[in-house]
Amino acid sequence: MSRGFEKHIELTEKIIAACQEVHRILGPGLEERFYRDALMIELGLRGVKSRSEQEFTVAYKGRPTGSHRIDLLVEDKVLLELKAVSGQLSSLFVAQTISERRVTKLDVALLVNFGEVSLQVRRLERRD
Repeated sequence: MSRGFEKHIELTEKIIAACQEVHRILGPGLEERFYRDALMIELGLRGVKSRSEQEFTVAYKGRPTGSHRIDLLVEDKVLLELKAVSGQLSSLFVAQTISERRVTKLDVALLVNFGEVSLQVRRLERRD
């Protein structure tokens, strides 16, 4: 159910709860792939479908230029860009996630950083 501009809010709340559980158990400091794989397990345990390394075509003016893989696609509705970096999420990571959201034509993306003591989540949504 949507509230205002917030699309897929219930799904993103489930995803964030799953991310928090993975971060609580694994803690910071591992490679991104461990968080991705653990998150896929956790989402599955919660009855939420996800696919990793989903490939999308990048097009310029209607012409394909190649393909790009995203970290996770959840329920074919929400893109997850996962990071395991120290410090605040840089504007480059935000821009990358926005571009990936655009390429996938999805309304909502979550940028998640498992690399700090506290989990960092940034929700990026198309607002039109």
